[in-house]
Amino acid sequence: MKKFFKVGYYEWDNAQPPVWLQKWSELFLSSDERREDDRVYESLIQKKGKLSGEDFEQIGRWKEGCLLKGDGKEHGRWKPKTPAAYDVWMEAKRNPPLLPPDGNLDDKFAENFLKEWSEKRFAMPSKGGKVRNVRFGLSRASTLLHFLSGGRFPIYDSLVWYALRRMTLRLPWEMTIDPYLKQFCHHFYSIASSCGLDKNRTDELRKLDNALRCYGKRERCD
Repeated sequence: MKKFFKVGYYEWDNAQPPVWLQKWSELFLSSDERREDDRVYESLIQKKGKLSGEDFEQIGRWKEGCLLKGDGKEHGRWKPKTPAAYDVWMEAKRNPPLLPPDGNLDDKFAENFLKEWSEKRFAMPSKGGKVRNVRFGLSRASTLLHFLSGGRFPIYDSLVWYALRRMTLRLPWEMTIDPYLKQFCHHFYSIASSCGLDKNRTDELRKLDNALRCYGKRERCD
């Protein structure tokens, strides 16, 4: 197997891609909270884009770390005027995004979708008690697109960015649509192939997403 990117880190410095994937994806699932995170992900991705309004709220809760607690209590950030982008997620719940009528989930559809949703705004408090309107952003919009597309388009966030940097696959720091579609998606599926994953298996690609997020968090903290 050709090793085309750098995956070494600490005690796994010389790991081949499949071993790297196994180590970091398992490390991601080392807590009860993350295992619950993974369970919710699986329940949503198995719907293959056929999502209800309630599902879109659950996607928002999942993305923002606001899943209902084990005792049934509501998460304190899941409400308006918090960093959780509650207003936009509720818009997705009221008016669920739709798949294209012809079922053609191509880059053009993805580009238009990401443009529309990343530019939506929500109210968030800032210093001095003021409230400012903040962009929904590409990370959240790509999360919506990921579930709507049944996993075809991967989720892009800062942790993934840090992971790619550690692999010497550099992307612009500012998260914009063009690098996402033309660079990140290519890198993601190239890494998946190098790790021996089937690009048509969402359960396998989820392992890569988990590994990248865990790997990127370690890199960001150093």
